[in-house]
Amino acid sequence: MATSGDLTKLVSSVFNLPEVTVANCYRSLREAGLVPVSGRGPKSSAPVTAETCAKLLIGLCGARYEKEPADRILENYGGVVAYQGSCFKPDGDYSNPDGEGARFQLKPGTFPQLCSLEEGHTVLEALTAIIETAQRGEFDFTRRGRSPWSHDTSIQVEFLGAPVTGASISITVMEKGSAGARWVSDVEYGRVDNVRKSSDERLAAIEQIDFELRRKFTQRTIIAIANLLNAPGAAIPETSLAAAVQAAGSAGVLDKALQAVTRATQSRTEERRNEE
Repeated sequence: MATSGDLTKLVSSVFNLPEVTVANCYRSLREAGLVPVSGRGPKSSAPVTAETCAKLLIGLCGARYEKEPADRILENYGGVVAYQGSCFKPDGDYSNPDGEGARFQLKPGTFPQLCSLEEGHTVLEALTAIIETAQRGEFDFTRRGRSPWSHDTSIQVEFLGAPVTGASISITVMEKGSAGARWVSDVEYGRVDNVRKSSDERLAAIEQIDFELRRKFTQRTIIAIANLLNAPGAAIPETSLAAAVQAAGSAGVLDKALQAVTRATQSRTEERRNEE
C-alpha cells in the first residue's frame, strides 16, 4: 500500500520540486479534510488512491499566485468543468471542429471509464479516471524511439492559472499496425461562470491583462503514479529515487526515477512472496 510519504517523494522527484513543497501541499489538503487522514502508529497510514494523487497534482499545478493554499486551489478547480472538445481520427476525420462535445472521444470500445465522462465533468474527475485507467494497464505506454516524451499513448495536462483559471487535457493514441495513424482527443476546461460568457465577453475580460501562468505535465507523471499505486504492500525505499536523481544528473532524471520505482516494486513483491 502506497503512503502519502511515498507519493510526496515520488512527485517531488518527478516535478523536480523540493520535497517540503510537495509535503506542505499535501498537508494543506489533509488539514482541509480533502485527503484521507492517517491514524496513529506505523501501520495505520491512510491508503493513497488515484483521487488523492489527482488532488495533489491539482494543488501543485493549479495555483494562481505564490503560496496559495492547496485547499483553496481545489475549491477553485471544483468549478472548472469541461466545456469544449475535439477529436482527430486516424482516417483524417476531424470531429467537433466548433468545440462541441466536451468529452474524451477515442477508439470505440477503448478506455471505457475515461470515455464515459460526460460533458461538464471536472478536471479532478478526468485526472482520477486517467490515473485509474493507467493502473489497469489499458494505456499502451511503449516507448517510441529514444525520446523520453514519446510513447504509443501520450498525455498532456496543462493548467492555466492566469489570466483566467482553466485547464486542458490532450490524449494521443497511436493506431496499431498503421504508420503515423492516431486518435487525438482534446478537452478544454474553464470556470462555469466564465464559459457561460460569449467569446467576446471572455476576451474583453482579459485583454488588459499582460500575464500568463501555465504549468503542465505528461504521461511520464501518470506512469510513475500508476506504478506507485500498483506497488503491493510497502513504501519505496528513500534511497531509490534519490540515487536515481544523483545518477542522472541534469538529463534523464525522470526516466531514472521511473526505473527506480519499477525496481523497488519488483523487489518488494519478491520479498513478500518469499515471506509467504
